[in-house]
Amino acid sequence: MVLREQPWCSICRTPGDTSNPLQADHIVPHNRGGKNVRANYQTLCRRCNAAKRDRGDEGDRGIESLEP
Repeated sequence: MVLREQPWCSICRTPGDTSNPLQADHIVPHNRGGKNVRANYQTLCRRCNAAKRDRGDEGDRGIESLEP
């Protein structure tokens, strides 16, 4: 659903491709109480999603927040 609504990365704004596909990301992860609701998802490319995890930025929205 989120990938169809926003077919680009919220952080780097790229449309994604086979080498760097788009992924649905939880803004607030499950382990921090995040829910499986539309308002808690954003589209990230695989690189930005991995960088977000590596930085410990779970819970931060990308450049563009999504409306429910």
